[in-house]
Amino acid sequence: MQDARAVRLITYRRHRLQVMDQGPGWSVLIYHPSKGLFRPALMETAQPGGLAALVAEAKSRIDNSLIACPGSSAFA
Repeated sequence: MQDARAVRLITYRRHRLQVMDQGPGWSVLIYHPSKGLFRPALMETAQPGGLAALVAEAKSRIDNSLIACPGSSAFA
């Protein structure tokens, strides 16, 4: 198995998305803006062409978590 390597960082609503090449697929680590308070969430796909859908799902997960906590300052 090939080691993952970071290929891109995306900032979305103050969250950091670290995109990594996983051989034939992709993984995305979602880092909460409150450093150290939350473990990063991991999302993966084995589909070589699935990166756009994976990033869209990560952004949707962030949006949904912010809707659940409407007072969050991470929405800005």
